[in-house]
Amino acid sequence: MEQKEQKALLSDFLYIDRERIASFYAQIFGGDLLSIEKEISDIQKKGSGISGGIPQIVDAKAESINQVEEAKKEIINPHDVKVRDVIAKFLELAETGKTPIRIYEGSMIFMDNHLLKIMLETISIAGKFPMLVDSNLSKKEKQEFKKILEVINKLLKVMPFLPAFLLKTKETNVVGTIKEEFLSEPISSFYLKHGGKWLKDVLVIGIEENTTEEELPETHLYGALKELLPAMSSMVFPPDSIKIVPIAIFRRVGIIDIG
Repeated sequence: MEQKEQKALLSDFLYIDRERIASFYAQIFGGDLLSIEKEISDIQKKGSGISGGIPQIVDAKAESINQVEEAKKEIINPHDVKVRDVIAKFLELAETGKTPIRIYEGSMIFMDNHLLKIMLETISIAGKFPMLVDSNLSKKEKQEFKKILEVINKLLKVMPFLPAFLLKTKETNVVGTIKEEFLSEPISSFYLKHGGKWLKDVLVIGIEENTTEEELPETHLYGALKELLPAMSSMVFPPDSIKIVPIAIFRRVGIIDIG
C-alpha cells in the first residue's frame, strides 16, 4: 500500500519561552523531552562456500548463507520538537474557547530599555511629546505629565524596563513582556534592519492575563504609586490593549514534506 506523504509547517521562531515550553510539555506528556533515540537496522546476506569434485568431469560446490543484522542508534536533539508538540496542544485548547490560551496574527514591533531611554532623552532635549503638544490637556495637566516623565526617567536608571512587544491585529492591540535571552536575535538588530517599520505576518501564541483593581489606603506603597504606574504602562502599551504571556512568537515559512 502506498504511504501518503506527511507534511509539516516550517516556522521561523523569533521568540520561544523554553522554560514554560518545558514545563507545559512535562505536564501534558508526563515528563520533559531531553533526547530522541532512533534505531536503524540493516540485514545483509553473507555466504561462504567449499568447492570440490573431479576435475573436468563434475564440479561440486557447497554454500551456506548467513544473515547478519547490523544496527545503529541515533540520538537526536529534540530542539523545537517540544515547541511544535506544545503549540499543537495549545491550538486544540484554544479552539474550545474555555481557556485563556490565545493566538493572534498581525504586525509586530519590539521595544526595550534602550529604546525607551532614547525616547525619554529625546523628549527632555526637544521638550516635545504628542500628549503635551497635540492633546486637549490643560496647562496644569501637562505640567503634571512632565513630572511623571521625569520620575519615569529616574526610575529607569534603577529599574530596567523589560523588553516588550506590540502586535497590531485587524481588531485589537496585543502586548506583553519577553525575556531577552529567549529571542532569536537582539532587539537592536530589528531596529537596525527595519528602522521604525513593523514585522508583518507574525503570530503570537500565549496566555491572556486577567487583572483586577483592588483599593488600598493612600498611605500604602501601592496607593502612592497608583497614579504613576498606569502612566508608565500607557506610555509603552496602548490603552485597552490585550496583555498576554507569550509562549512563542513566530512566522510561517512554508509547508514541507517530512516523509
